Amino acid sequence: MAALPSALGQVITVYDQMSYPGGLVADVPGIFPIQTNAPLGQTFVPNLAQVGFVELYLSTWRGQFPDLHVETQRVSVALREGSISGTILGESDTVTINYNPPWSAFVERFGFPQPVTVTPGQTYVFEVCHEGGDDLIGLAFVCPHLVGQDYYPRGTYIQQGQLWPSGLDIWFREGVLVVPEPRAWALMPLAAAALLVVKRRWRRPCPRPDRPA
Repeated sequence: MAALPSALGQVITVYDQMSYPGGLVADVPGIFPIQTNAPLGQTFVPNLAQVGFVELYLSTWRGQFPDLHVETQRVSVALREGSISGTILGESDTVTINYNPPWSAFVERFGFPQPVTVTPGQTYVFEVCHEGGDDLIGLAFVCPHLVGQDYYPRGTYIQQGQLWPSGLDIWFREGVLVVPEPRAWALMPLAAAALLVVKRRWRRPCPRPDRPA
C-alpha cells in the first residue's frame, strides 16, 4: 500500500507508431528546414484509436551564421486526414523553442489539448507548422540507406506538399498518455478488509451441537 500515492499520480506514455524504434538516430545526416520545405509532414497509419501527442527530433544550426540575431522559434503540429491537404482533425499546442548556439538537437513533444480520435488502419498525416522565427530549425530524418533498412514502411516524408519517393521518413513517435483508473486503486483497501473479515470468520470454530454458539 505504500506505493499507492505514486501509482495514483502516474501518467503512462504509450507509443503507437515510430519511424525508428532504435531510439535517436546516431548520426543525423542533416535536417529539413521547416519553413523552406512547407508544406512539410509525414504519413502514418495508427493502430490505436487516438493520437495524444507527436514527438519530433528537432535540430537548430547557427554555425554558418555566428552573428545572426537569435530568434525564438514557434512550432506546432496539425493532424490531417488522408493527405497533407486533408481535413485538420486536431492542432497541437504551439511549442516555443530557443536556440542553444551554435547548434542543438533534441526531442520535442507536441501535445494535443484533447486526444484526437482516429480510425486504426487508415492513413493520416501530421503537418509540422513553422509559426515564427527564422528558418534555421528543422527536422531530423531517417534515411534507409544510412540505417540499413526502411524501418517505417507504413508512411513516408512529405516535402513541399509532395510524397518523397525513396521511403525517407521524419524521425517521429506518436502515441497517447494513459492515466490509471483511480477507482480500481480506491477499492483495494476495501477489498483487503473484506478478505480479512472472511478469513477470520473462516478460522472461527463451528459451535458444537450440544452447546450454544
